[in-house]
Formats: sequence, structure tokens, C-alpha cells
Amino acid sequence: MALKQRAEQSSQFEYDDGQWLAEYAVDGRIPNDTLRSSRSTCSQISVRDKSPWWKVSFTQPVEITRFIIENRRQCCQERLKNFSLTVYPVNDSYKPITYRGSDKVKTTYSVVPSPRISFPVRQVKITEGFNNEKFLTLCEVFIFGETHCLKNRYGLRCERECNCVNQTSCFVHSGGCPSGCAPGYTGLDCSEVPVGKMFFLNTLAISEMAALTALSKVTPRGTLASQQLQHTETKGFVRQ
Repeated sequence: MALKQRAEQSSQFEYDDGQWLAEYAVDGRIPNDTLRSSRSTCSQISVRDKSPWWKVSFTQPVEITRFIIENRRQCCQERLKNFSLTVYPVNDSYKPITYRGSDKVKTTYSVVPSPRISFPVRQVKITEGFNNEKFLTLCEVFIFGETHCLKNRYGLRCERECNCVNQTSCFVHSGGCPSGCAPGYTGLDCSEVPVGKMFFLNTLAISEMAALTALSKVTPRGTLASQQLQHTETKGFVRQ
């Protein structure tokens, strides 16, 4: 969810001008064990910063389930232990929640919110821990979850409309409908049935009805046959 979103930090590390930028922590790249790799893929804040922070803001509110934070590889991993991670809601109906990182030195930190985050998030902020370190370095911040959309909307920017039966909600990531597709829609994402296929289905249903109507005149099981056709017709038309 954080990939290529707007990232900011409280200051710029004064070394190799143009490197250690805030956006490097959400560019999708993880450094190798060289300094050159770290300074071109990690964010880092000035040693003179008394209250260092890094944050990412989302273009659309998101529902978050998990965080993974990648540390430097070639040195200085102890700087990130005991970091604080705070999530901010889209409005004042909820209060921000802060999670504390591990006090162990790790290459990769995983944070699974407990209790879980019950509100849509607009911003995530990371600050240094209580470890007397003067640097805050982040090499990649992965955030997992999905976009928070209003009812009957889905997509990365909630730009698409659900096509579920009885106008119920769909899965935000795919448009699929737990309740089933509305008439005229089909597939895993309940997309609209093409006009040609709709015409074919209607013609097929009419032809089969005519055939069974004629059959009912010469067989005592005509009523049962008609009932079976109605069942088949409904299943084929609505769910195709």
C-alpha cells in the first residue's frame, strides 16, 4: 500500500547530497550489503535532528493489516530497534494508535497490529526509539492491506462500481461479489455480459422453452420438464 506514496522526513542527512531521501523507503527496493546500495535505497535523517521522524501519506484511505520494515544490511542495524510506529485515522472519530518495535537488532521487522486497526488510515509515522541513537534509517517500509472504499465501490482509487445482486458490497481488491453477481453481470469481478452473449443466452432460453412447451403436449411429464427448464434457465442466465 505504501509503494510510491508521498513520503516525508523531518530532515535530510548531510552526506552525499541527493541521497538518503524519504521516498527511498517506499520505492520497492531493498539494499544489499554495500554502503553505495544503502545510500541510494534507504532514507536517513540528519544527525543534528533532535526529534527525527519519517512519514508516508496515502492518496486514498487504507485499511492496514501488517507492516514490514527493512533495516540496513552492511552496518548500523542497532539504530532501528525500539522504533515507534503510529497510524493516524482519516478523521477525529478515532484516536491515533502507536505500536512499539522490537528491542532486538533485526534485519527485518514485522509489526502485526494488536489490537487490529479498526479505522481507515490516512498516514503512518515512524520515529526513533529510546536507544540513544542519533539516526533514524529506513530502507523499505512495506504496508499491507487494501484501499478503504465507500459502499458499492472498489479499485485502487475506488474508481469502479460493484455489480452485486441487491446492490450489496463487493471485494475492494477484485470487485467479486460474495452475494453473487447482479443479472447481466458475470465472472470473478462481475463484469457486464457482452451484448452478443446476452442475445445468445436469451435466444437459447426461448428456443428451449418452445421445445419443452411442445413436448408437454405429448407427455404427462410436461409440467416437470418445464420446471426443470426454469431452474436451468435461471442458473445459466444469472451466473454465467
